[in-house]
Amino acid sequence: MNAPAAAPSIPLLARVPKRFGSKLLLLVLLAPLLNLCYFLPQWLPLFKTAHRIPVTPIDRLMPFNPWWVYAYLSMYVMILIPPVLAVSGDQLRRYAIGMAVMFVAAAVCFFLYPVAYDRPPYPTGAGPLYRLVVRMDQRAVAKYAASRARTPPLGCRVAPQPTPTRRCW
Repeated sequence: MNAPAAAPSIPLLARVPKRFGSKLLLLVLLAPLLNLCYFLPQWLPLFKTAHRIPVTPIDRLMPFNPWWVYAYLSMYVMILIPPVLAVSGDQLRRYAIGMAVMFVAAAVCFFLYPVAYDRPPYPTGAGPLYRLVVRMDQRAVAKYAASRARTPPLGCRVAPQPTPTRRCW
């Protein structure tokens, strides 16, 4: 019995222009969904109180460092890699469905189980990317009232506020 022939391998850079219009459409559709799922629990929280996240031995072992903002933001680059390298409509469809399910599931969790985390003080000598993230976060907090604003736990570690406790989702 003969095994089916494997599809020819396509070099990485040759994958980028394939189905480019579909890739752009995916970006146009998924980016607003990600933002909606990220910000909606902050804008319209279901609960006024949040659960406290305790400080763990790992938190004490690895203190806050503003340079981790680069690793934190690299997540957004990693989100783009699979669709950029996809070559078929089926691959893009599966990616879109998987990401949409993940975004919505995370938003449901953030609505149902908001958390609070003690924020580290603003460090001196932080790099320009860290300062940019903090400025963006401070604008969001000011706009949506610090008592109701929430950010994901990693965001709490990356962008501290002058308040002693930052509510997070």
